[in-house]
Amino acid sequence: MPSGSIRSAAHRKILFWLSRGPSTVSEIAKQFDMRMPHASLACRQLRTHGYVVRDESGGLRNAPMYLSQTGLERLENDGLEKLKRHVSVIPANTEGVVVQSESSNVLLGYVKPPSSSLFFIPDAMNHEGQTSTGNQGGTWILFPVDKLKWYMLDDFSPTTPPSATTSGTLADFGNAPTKIGLARGKVLEQAPLTTLIEGQWFSNASQPQHPPQFLLNGSHCLGQVSGTALQYFPPSGITAHLPHELDRSLVVEALGSRAICLTDGQGRRDRHLPIPLLRQWLSLRHSRMSADRIEAMYTSISSDLLKNTSKLPQSLRKDIFSDFGDVDWSVDEVNEGTIDTYGMSVNGLSALILYLVQDSQWPCVIDWPFDEPDEDFHHRLTFHPKCRIFMTRRGTGRSVSRNSTHLTTSPNLAEVYAQIGRDISLPIVLNSPSSPAQSPSPPREYMPSNAAELLSPLTLNQASTYTSPLPKGRHGDALSRSLHVFPKGDSRMANELESSHPLAAWIASPESERAQRWLRIHTDLPEGWADLLKVDALELVDLPEAIAKGTVQWQTLALRRLKANLPHAPKVALSFAKALEESPIAPWYATALVASLHLADETYRDLFDQALLSWLDRPYMAVEVIEHLFGSPKNESTDTRLDTCLKAARIHPKSSLLHLWSRGVDALLQNLPWATELQRQIMTSLPSSWWLPYGNEWIVNQLNTASGRVWLSQHPMPWLAILGRTEGERCGFPGHEIRHQGCQLTAEELIGVHLLPEGPGVLPLRDLFEAIYARDHQLPVPILSSHGDGAWLVQPIESWPIIGPSVMQHGDEAIGRVLFGRSFAHRMPPVSPMK
Repeated sequence: MPSGSIRSAAHRKILFWLSRGPSTVSEIAKQFDMRMPHASLACRQLRTHGYVVRDESGGLRNAPMYLSQTGLERLENDGLEKLKRHVSVIPANTEGVVVQSESSNVLLGYVKPPSSSLFFIPDAMNHEGQTSTGNQGGTWILFPVDKLKWYMLDDFSPTTPPSATTSGTLADFGNAPTKIGLARGKVLEQAPLTTLIEGQWFSNASQPQHPPQFLLNGSHCLGQVSGTALQYFPPSGITAHLPHELDRSLVVEALGSRAICLTDGQGRRDRHLPIPLLRQWLSLRHSRMSADRIEAMYTSISSDLLKNTSKLPQSLRKDIFSDFGDVDWSVDEVNEGTIDTYGMSVNGLSALILYLVQDSQWPCVIDWPFDEPDEDFHHRLTFHPKCRIFMTRRGTGRSVSRNSTHLTTSPNLAEVYAQIGRDISLPIVLNSPSSPAQSPSPPREYMPSNAAELLSPLTLNQASTYTSPLPKGRHGDALSRSLHVFPKGDSRMANELESSHPLAAWIASPESERAQRWLRIHTDLPEGWADLLKVDALELVDLPEAIAKGTVQWQTLALRRLKANLPHAPKVALSFAKALEESPIAPWYATALVASLHLADETYRDLFDQALLSWLDRPYMAVEVIEHLFGSPKNESTDTRLDTCLKAARIHPKSSLLHLWSRGVDALLQNLPWATELQRQIMTSLPSSWWLPYGNEWIVNQLNTASGRVWLSQHPMPWLAILGRTEGERCGFPGHEIRHQGCQLTAEELIGVHLLPEGPGVLPLRDLFEAIYARDHQLPVPILSSHGDGAWLVQPIESWPIIGPSVMQHGDEAIGRVLFGRSFAHRMPPVSPMK
């Protein structure tokens, strides 16, 4: 392949034109104002070089030609050769260079990624910066940022784009640029006597006072050109193909002022239609019927609709309902506003559209919900002056002509491309009705990993503290917008996002709508997001499905509600029993049953045992269930269920909570010694209330071994709260509870605390030693680091001062709870036995 630049300007223009899509020789001749023989010769020469290929499958006449891969590479090499001439010296405070300028086609080089596809280059020859009229002279260029190809400046080898800037200056790239991006753009508007000169360096710092005229073709603002503050006013009669409901809704909102909007996306279900449109409906249904016959039928139908609908033949009432749905018919004209087309058929909506464009004074905004309409009907409407926009959502979408404006979807949420003709694709950020007066929020990089993180006071609306990377593309944009309106919510936004982005819709929901939205979308939500619901927002029968999608804290609250209500709701309990056999989340229903039903209630005995077997297969919320099962005094059924649970637990994974619980109970039942490693596993994984009675023994065992001291130093625990309990307190493994012996340790037994390596677990142990040392040597009660009053826990309760609830508000929370609990219990008068 030749390495130099393309000598023929005609060849270069044709190659660039074909880079935007296929074209015939006649179209090329018309585009560049060439005579057919000259255009044909140029195309033949390009085919000879292999730069262009022709599709002859439909014959030679008007055969479309395509740019080949070789042609694309030739075009790129041509640009590189031009670039090398102009980058030997890069002026300070410049952002780009005009590499090539031929008519409306330009080749540009950028030393950093531009913020927008549309930008202004001041006139190179107008040093004053203004024309004689006072407006700044220059050129508006549309530049495909996503097509930029980057090269190293030292050897022009391909490379990656430079890092994103923070301050917007070249200093972000070092002392001097090392890379340059190259792509071809199109001149959209140029002031008279304005010149683009090859080798001209420019900056976007200087912008004109007035927007370009090509953005001002209508009276309604669709949105802003992406990356700029420039507003786009499209002409009337545009088409659109927008599969996403949010995009269609925003377009209707932007272009629907002072118009009749036909759409099914507004959430309205009431419909008022004028009776005269039935004349158009009859004409469509009976295309061969005479006008007089149609008028007679219309007169009869309209009279019956106004006076007594029961007189209408049943078949005719059925046809009207099938095409128009539930309608309030009247003789009033349709006024501006929205007509909900939900439930209307193709025939019904077609009749309504034709009636409006012929007999209404208002323009129409049409959101067509069916397959692509008949081509003749489509053209007829879009060329009608009363059709402001015709939107489709199914099929591939089509523009009425190459010179019309056609909106297509963008990878970014709430953004569309305005396709103007063949080679202009303008990215437009749609106006959002949710926050018209607000500036766009800064781009997010992270989102909350679950609802608890979103609700946390430390992270509420502070994106910098979120921990989950925000997805890219439309899904990430949807989540970002929903986080922007949380916690107040936006009902309309949530409705628009519900079908395509359920999590974003869930976050954007106002609190009053969450319960109903949960019933619709909960199966599509990830785990950890039920917490946005209040625990009492759902009916009892729906709670297990919500528990499956909640965090541990929310699951605990929901289970408390079930415990309080399920024993008194037999119908709900029976529905849970049915779900054990049919629901894909049967283990969660089993969890709800075994953690809520009264163990002594014989009515539910068989159901309870069935649920228990199901729960043992997948033991969710094991702590709550085990404590519910075996936290009460033993009886015959308790022993049977304990044996069942122990047998099942022994075959569960060794690291599971259920298996560790069974090992602890087995050790107690068989009077086995506590292995040092088993002690560590239990202390790490099981609630401390289960192993409280053995804390005195275990801490000494760990301090007496090197590995134990290392483990203690790395596992901080509230040892004062664990050991400083009331003597005789019931605690221990569920299924084998015993009495706590109080703190029986001496300072001598804890001397190993001073041998601990540094780690987060050292401070609580040093506090424990200091408290016990002071007690053993009858020293003043010390003030400790973990909790100022914690040392009282190892002192005789009779010597304690009065300790109020405020003790729980400072220092270690677990120590504060035990201090207040023991102090309160000690001051309570003893309960007299009932006579």
